[in-house]
Amino acid sequence: MEAVRWAHGNPPSKKARPQASDYDQTIETLINLAVRRFFVKIYKIYGFPDTATATSWAQQAWTSTCKTANKRFSEVDSERIVRAVRGFFTCQYV
Repeated sequence: MEAVRWAHGNPPSKKARPQASDYDQTIETLINLAVRRFFVKIYKIYGFPDTATATSWAQQAWTSTCKTANKRFSEVDSERIVRAVRGFFTCQYV
């Protein structure tokens, strides 16, 4: 299991919205790849998913990206990252 490395050495506030830039370059790149996979689902399946569906798709995108990169992160770290992946959608369209 990999340890999450933060961009500035310390994690952001728990109240802060998760962002790819919170993480070091390697994880930020993985998040950006997951966001692309997430948007493929948005474009191909349904452009306006409900929150539960968007969360599920973001989880699938992150899991698939990690599997491709042969990386594993803790469930807590992955939950925050999934919120960052889904956040790209909610920021743009809500």
